[in-house]
Parts: sequence; C-alpha cells; structure tokens
Amino acid sequence: MLNLSAYNLIKYRNDHSPNFSAAKIISFSMALMAILSLQTAMFSQFGADFEHGHEMNMSLCCLICLCVNGMGIYMILNAKKHLKILKSEYSNHLK
Repeated sequence: MLNLSAYNLIKYRNDHSPNFSAAKIISFSMALMAILSLQTAMFSQFGADFEHGHEMNMSLCCLICLCVNGMGIYMILNAKKHLKILKSEYSNHLK
C-alpha cells in the first residue's frame, strides 16, 4: 500500500487538480498510519522481551506526524499560490 501510494505521489506530481492532489496525500498518510499500526501490533504480539519497542513506536509516530504536517503545510502553501494566480487572472480578465 505504501509503495503504490508513494508511486502515485511521484508519478502524478505535475497534475494540477487540487482534488487529485489531496487524495494522493491522504492516501499516502493513510499508508503511513497503517505502517504505524502494524508495527504497534507486532510489538505488542511478539515483542514482549524487546525493550526498545516503545521508543521505536514513538520515533516512528513523530516521523509520521512530521510528514503529515509537512504535507499539510505544502497543500496550504500550494493552494495559496494557486489562489493568488487565479485572482490575478480574474482581475486581468475584468480589465
């Protein structure tokens, strides 16, 4: 799932549809959360004697949160740039 979502994120990066872009980023975020859930389940099931499981879960969780926040900031900045372009095109069209 992560491979497919990362592939789609890279393959369609030049697509200018905001809905498709948001869907790609949400799909990638869901894949990252699935990895975190899988790791947590594996540590709870098989890692009873593994002492660094909690630290590994916390570090992966922080990394995923940073990725998701970064993608959110990217989406906001990209939308702001496109709105600015549309506003200038609209004002030029009215003149």
